[in-house]
Amino acid sequence: MPSRRCFITLSGATAFSGLFAPSSGRADLVNHNARIMVGFPAGSSPDFVTRLLAEYVKDYAPSIIVDNRPGAGGRLPLEALKGGERDGSLMVLTPGDQVALFPHVYAKLGYDALRDFAPISTVCMVQFLFVVGSLVPPEVKTVTDFITWCRANPKLASYGSPGEGTRPHFMGVSLARSAGVEMTHVPYKGGPPIVQDLLAGQIAAGVIVVSNVLPHIQSGKLRALATTAPKRASILRIQRAVRFCSSPERKTTPCPGRSPTRPSSNSRAIRQ
Repeated sequence: MPSRRCFITLSGATAFSGLFAPSSGRADLVNHNARIMVGFPAGSSPDFVTRLLAEYVKDYAPSIIVDNRPGAGGRLPLEALKGGERDGSLMVLTPGDQVALFPHVYAKLGYDALRDFAPISTVCMVQFLFVVGSLVPPEVKTVTDFITWCRANPKLASYGSPGEGTRPHFMGVSLARSAGVEMTHVPYKGGPPIVQDLLAGQIAAGVIVVSNVLPHIQSGKLRALATTAPKRASILRIQRAVRFCSSPERKTTPCPGRSPTRPSSNSRAIRQ
């Protein structure tokens, strides 16, 4: 019996469709209900993608359940996956951070990303935005303006991310260090609660995926000052694209997701 679980990477729908391409005349790969766990709350970007994915691969099992387990920066589903079924019925959709960054951030994890899991596929790529809310005056319209405001209001300078050790967390750290300012990091269980506190003026800024904030940007309630994409999207009112990393050739368009499952005889079938 295989000793590792398989997991899918949320980055590139084309790659994943090749792994789970359903066929109307094909028998189910799993003969009982399957679950895709996601470490973020309902309404978050990973949750949205997971539900699309579950619908797309619905012929993989009689029923596919989306199991939200928010908290701990998205680690909880991976810890549950390690001790889960080995028959291909249990999967996790996760950003790459939880398997690539976390082993270098946390001294103790409940899983070994290389030993316990095997990747299945990338599912999609996402773009992050650096967004400010009602706490920041309307005349702050650029990153330079925001840095100036932070220096003048050090007790209010703060930003939210989907959790400690995640890529958005480090993006904020990188921005603060490069600008020579202090910003208090506030970890959340996902994008939606960050948006709520931005709108309520509880935090100054946040690093969030586009899907969580686009309606509020279009309504003018939130302002996007920077994007992590190589160039700005035409639907966003941002003066120019700003990267969060010091290396000019490095792109910061992280992928939410690897969906772990335990490799079984089904793992090879999935990848084929």
